[in-house]
Amino acid sequence: MTDARLDVVPPNMIRLDRILRPELEEKCKQDLSLSGDLERIKREKSALGEPFTMMRVLVMIYHNLCNERSMLDMYTIRDLTNIQYEEFGDSRVDLFWNKFLSVLSRMNVPLETKHARDCLYHEMKKSKELKIPLREYNKKALEDRTFEDLRTIITEFIHERREESAFKGEEVKKGPPKVHLVLGKGRGKGKGKGKGESRRVTFQSSEDESGNSSGWPPSTPVGPRRVSKPAKKKCVWYQTKWRKGPGCRRGAECKFSHEMCSTREEYDELQKPWALEEHEAYERTKRSSKPPPIWVPKGEKERDVVKLIVEEARHAWQSLRKYEKSKEKKARRKRAKADAKALREL
Repeated sequence: MTDARLDVVPPNMIRLDRILRPELEEKCKQDLSLSGDLERIKREKSALGEPFTMMRVLVMIYHNLCNERSMLDMYTIRDLTNIQYEEFGDSRVDLFWNKFLSVLSRMNVPLETKHARDCLYHEMKKSKELKIPLREYNKKALEDRTFEDLRTIITEFIHERREESAFKGEEVKKGPPKVHLVLGKGRGKGKGKGKGESRRVTFQSSEDESGNSSGWPPSTPVGPRRVSKPAKKKCVWYQTKWRKGPGCRRGAECKFSHEMCSTREEYDELQKPWALEEHEAYERTKRSSKPPPIWVPKGEKERDVVKLIVEEARHAWQSLRKYEKSKEKKARRKRAKADAKALREL
């Protein structure tokens, strides 16, 4: 605070000093002790005829906010103990480990390894998946347990989880396993008389000779009898009971079912192809009935505007001529009346 350089302001910084110093003093009024020190130094400088600069205000603010390094270490230890493993869980163990190391590295004097070991072990034992890796660590004597052992356990656990997530991502990209359904004939005995044939269902998965397979067959295979073909829709051309016509001409080659509808409502629900054809024909006639677009040569609109301007000018000129003629007539009439009046007076 006794440095004479704090009272020197360069010529090119005088304007900046006059602008920022009042703003800094206004902000310092929130702290009563700092505001009192500023007022005291300001009165002393004014009595001695020395300038009170912005640089001195900044130095006083810095000294007021500065703390000892031991205070930072104390707050670092508090932050280290506030890191809770249950806030992250096993799914985000890498975030927990990164935050633990970042808080630990803030200390000026490194924390003793046994204290760091105890803090880390207190949080790691809350994990369900780390209980098995921590068995070997718990078997050791207290003097033989080190922070490096816990570091190795948690880093290996993080690497394993990353490999599992990468493997799951690859499985998702590959998609579900391909299972081929093979129908074969087999001999079987029934309860009735004679012997009959039964079908068996087998599944083939993409598995090589080493035993590695990309998927497994479903636990409850679906037999061929359970898989039923979708029912055919009834042929609308075949419904001669509800419509007039010769019927379906395709006969056995028709892909629809030749069954008569039992009710009129069932027939009305069927899709009529001729209704679609009529609708398309109506749309075609509707489109064709529209008048063709009128072709306008390029520049036609400009010529129309020019013609309109010429016609308006001609009408304006004609109306002006009519007004002038009517004005001349009125003047002549007025002169004639004046002459007639003068003659009568004579």
